[in-house]
Amino acid sequence: MSYFAAHGYYRVSWHGDVIKVVVGDLFNREGVEQLVAEIDQLVGQRDDAGWGMLLDARQWQGGTPDAFELWLINLEGRIRAGKLLAYAALYAESIQVFLGGMIRDRLSPLLPYFSSPDESACWQWLGAQGLAVGEAD
Repeated sequence: MSYFAAHGYYRVSWHGDVIKVVVGDLFNREGVEQLVAEIDQLVGQRDDAGWGMLLDARQWQGGTPDAFELWLINLEGRIRAGKLLAYAALYAESIQVFLGGMIRDRLSPLLPYFSSPDESACWQWLGAQGLAVGEAD
């Protein structure tokens, strides 16, 4: 049972074969738990095919160590299950690039990983990975 209120803002939506996750503010574990549950719900509404993720972290301010670890464990599980096929991250500030470095270091040995301050570059890269990118479903 969680004893803390969830912190962190998020919005998730499908764009073709890619889940776009927009995050903002500072996340705690409870905020990541809610985000993961929403992603689970969206993924459960589609067939069993693999998909990509675009993390828009331009408004993100970081997170607690246990929030980071929960996010990474969840992503690694999706990768090992053969569901998450490619991951792109969109950062606006150098601190976000620094904070996202831990995520990059853990994920890049497991799947294609890309980060950029340019959203169109992220979408182009995801398309080059063989994923259909398009309007939100």
